[in-house]
Amino acid sequence: MAAIMRLRVAALGSYTWDACLELANAIPVALRSAQPGSVEFRRALREALENTKNLEVTNGAVKMTKTDHLGLDARARVMTRIENGKWVLRRWRCAMRRGRDVAQSLLSG
Repeated sequence: MAAIMRLRVAALGSYTWDACLELANAIPVALRSAQPGSVEFRRALREALENTKNLEVTNGAVKMTKTDHLGLDARARVMTRIENGKWVLRRWRCAMRRGRDVAQSLLSG
């Protein structure tokens, strides 16, 4: 069982780290207007998080809004391949269709 657990891949660690980076960015902003533990602080923290723009985290660049608490847009989607034992970033074009990001590869093969 231990051998199986070592082989599992989980993204949870990167999401947790990203949340820490987002909080580290938002808490100082919230502290300018309210004291921790107060209702006002929680509101200020939420507002600071929702106004996060272009914060680079593990999973992409965060641009959060009141309606989008994930905050990752098409910039967070990349395609890579391994060439000569190294990760190589592939070029992508992103287009909006019916309100959803659709990524299309420019390279074949």
